[in-house]
Amino acid sequence: MGKRLILDMDEVLACYTRKVIETLRKETGIFIDLDKVKGKFLSQSLESRLVEIVSSYPYRKGFFRDLEVMPGSREMVKQLSHYYDIYIASACLQHPNSVSDKLVWLNINFPFIPFQKIILCGEKTAICGDYLVDDHPKHLASFNGKALLFTAFHNSNENRFPRFDNWEQLGKYLLGSAA
Repeated sequence: MGKRLILDMDEVLACYTRKVIETLRKETGIFIDLDKVKGKFLSQSLESRLVEIVSSYPYRKGFFRDLEVMPGSREMVKQLSHYYDIYIASACLQHPNSVSDKLVWLNINFPFIPFQKIILCGEKTAICGDYLVDDHPKHLASFNGKALLFTAFHNSNENRFPRFDNWEQLGKYLLGSAA
């Protein structure tokens, strides 16, 4: 198989923040305009009462099971799997219920990725590969291969890594690098 490509889940394959915003709106009537908090994580952008509420969501059983699939990701990952040895990595162990939820979500949405290639961990510093696609700069900074930033509202000020705004851009780059 080809080079090892490691893909993050939340904000790369799955629309996590969208679910957080929708859940907050449904439960409290409060709407968060991501354009107003751009460049910061929600935990750094919201008043403490709201941070406490949104921080509880990842601990809920079932929260990660019905996240929307990032547009274009399923089709592109399937195409890339012909050229790359693909692994999914998620630093999610601080949210125990998310582990089973994420496995179910991957089995439904990316059934062509075998369970042996799914890494659910506490941190990504020990993960090795040729490429890591992640939305979180801290994971990219410690990666030993080529670190690729997937655009999310919270990383708009980050400029240390090649940036990709969508799966079409990312796929074109990775397909061109597959040789």
